[in-house]
Amino acid sequence: MEFKVISFYKYVEINNLEETSLRLRELCNKLGILGRILISKEGINGAVSGKSESLEIFREDIRKEKMFNDLTFREQEFKENAYHKLVIRIRNQIVNFGINVDLDKKGNYVEAEELKKMLDEKEDFVLLDTRNKHEIKVGRFRNAVDLGINNFREFPKNISKIDKNKKIVMYCTGGVRCEKASAFLNENGFKDVNQLQGGIINYTNKFNDHFEGSCFVFDDRLTYENSKPITRCIHCEELSGNYINCNNLDCDKLFISCKDCEIKMKKTCCLECKDSGRQRKTKKILNIAGKVINYYKKPGVVLVELEKDIKVNSRLGFIGKTTDEFCQEIFELKDYYGKDIKEANKGDLVTFPVDFDVRKNDKLFLI
Repeated sequence: MEFKVISFYKYVEINNLEETSLRLRELCNKLGILGRILISKEGINGAVSGKSESLEIFREDIRKEKMFNDLTFREQEFKENAYHKLVIRIRNQIVNFGINVDLDKKGNYVEAEELKKMLDEKEDFVLLDTRNKHEIKVGRFRNAVDLGINNFREFPKNISKIDKNKKIVMYCTGGVRCEKASAFLNENGFKDVNQLQGGIINYTNKFNDHFEGSCFVFDDRLTYENSKPITRCIHCEELSGNYINCNNLDCDKLFISCKDCEIKMKKTCCLECKDSGRQRKTKKILNIAGKVINYYKKPGVVLVELEKDIKVNSRLGFIGKTTDEFCQEIFELKDYYGKDIKEANKGDLVTFPVDFDVRKNDKLFLI
């Protein structure tokens, strides 16, 4: 993959906040890196996206600072930039917990391999999810405890149901919330407090069992799939882990939508929102896979020239100046001479049936 997303955090005293902020901004701008970085006197918390070679330079450069020389990164491959802008902010806290904690009292780290072994062997412990309800809804570790919180500030007042004498392993997306939460538990009499090193991202980069559904992330993707979805499209009830925000500016509801309904409903949660005059203007970045050379209306077959590899069961979108956007799953694929094929490569001319009319020079894109 050409692009990656990397996330990182460290609780460390930072006194030169303005200088650090400016240096990071100049570095990201020079390398064409986008993302979100928060810095405060208590540390740094960030996730950025860009081309792989640029991110490698970023990692090497930021580690030159003594306070960041042991900074670790969680990384994921993605087909495009996962952020649309760069935001660097100076904050009072890199994670808003509502109260101060002594981070020297943080819990022990549990590596992904160790947690998998504990889960495989059905060890007796409390697996505690420190994330919000909307994050847990779309994906979670099987049998983990959900505190039912709307935001991280509610964590302290919702742990009364947890047995202080049990072994606890906490997790969040990348680890930054668990660090504070584990210190809070240790300060409040919990006997055996542990946290998953690198969070869900680190675990799912190594293993695909025990964590069900999709992981919620804080970039333009909103989620990335790990296993079969556990949530359903709000419109058609098809299993999907695709979170989107309603395009109606007066609604902005976060909801689950399959890719088909996302297109049909124009990224809105209901018909009323679809017909609203206040729609969010979005710049769509399409992963163009080719263009239409000809369309044979009677059999409903399209001839396309490919710019990307495709195969049977690929999902493609079509769009053109006078063609309403729609998506299409490829159930049948033939080469230029009419021979059935399973896959085709960049530069090939291929045909396949489509459900709606298209026109010459319409674009097709990978979904």
